[in-house]
Amino acid sequence: MDYCTLEEAAAELNRLTGTADYTANRLLRAGAFGQAVICVPLDTRAYSPTAALRSEGKVLDFELLEFDPVVARDRATMDMYGLFVVPARHLFALESSEETRLQVAHSLDGREVYFPHVTVRRNQLRMTLQHLHALALAHQQGPSAADTIPPPRQRAHVQREAILKAIGDLGLDPKCLPNPGRGYAGARSRVKKSLERHFGSTIFVSENAFDLAWDQAMAEGVITKGPLAAR
Repeated sequence: MDYCTLEEAAAELNRLTGTADYTANRLLRAGAFGQAVICVPLDTRAYSPTAALRSEGKVLDFELLEFDPVVARDRATMDMYGLFVVPARHLFALESSEETRLQVAHSLDGREVYFPHVTVRRNQLRMTLQHLHALALAHQQGPSAADTIPPPRQRAHVQREAILKAIGDLGLDPKCLPNPGRGYAGARSRVKKSLERHFGSTIFVSENAFDLAWDQAMAEGVITKGPLAAR
């Protein structure tokens, strides 16, 4: 499949749309918001839970997977060779850093998820020509609210990735968040303020959107509180 760097993709999008709107940084931000598919070429070996379960006749919702280094170490690995989709969480990280640890990656067809656990640099990011042309077509159809705010299904995924990224940036463990008790400011408040500073209402578009996303992540066990702090 043909692909190009983000700089080349931005130049081609500007040519196709007759504008100067696109830059590599804008494409990276679009990927972090779930509005563009950003890939990375890999040649490594990694554990794939979807492939393992499919071989057993089971189905897995890979969007809910978290990287588990123990599972990945103890299970048989398989080849990862070619282009793989970088999840929004890692693209958020690459907006503020030149490199990040790629814990999870998806196949282009969406069938498989892998735990490569390799370091990826911003200059390694790529965009396929198919996804580039899809962006150009969307631009030609005219600007709309959908150009800046992801649709509901994508938005929920982007919101969760943003929360997890903010938790990590604060140096907290999403599986053992500080629990100061009722009446004291905790991780929830700190994460919410951090996201408001960085993104305003772009991701959490309604007044209670953050609270709903946080409560859903808690209910599904994606984030959990630690023991109640002693007073």
